[in-house]
Amino acid sequence: MAEKLLLEILDEIKVMKGEINGIKDEQIKTNKRLDGTNQRLNEMDRQFNERFDRLENKTNAIQEQTAKISEYHMETMQKLNSKATKDDFNYLKEMVFKHDEEIYKIKSQYQSINEN
Repeated sequence: MAEKLLLEILDEIKVMKGEINGIKDEQIKTNKRLDGTNQRLNEMDRQFNERFDRLENKTNAIQEQTAKISEYHMETMQKLNSKATKDDFNYLKEMVFKHDEEIYKIKSQYQSINEN
């Protein structure tokens, strides 16, 4: 009877070893799937970082261009503000006309005096 009990225990141990080996095989498969998933995640992370770096570079370039454009705009506005306006031009035109009239009158008077 003891021998029969030992054989049953031995059979049960063999069954358990087989189940444990099956669990180990499944664990190996799971580890391989996790390794593959980790590789894909690492690749996605690398691609994300590359894209982020490119976007950051583009953003920096845009900021630099915007700064240059703003500086150019400010310089242009300053130059335009320092230029003569239409009113200034009209005033100068009017003054030249008056001076021309005065010069004509002076010449006319001078000629009248010289003729006498």
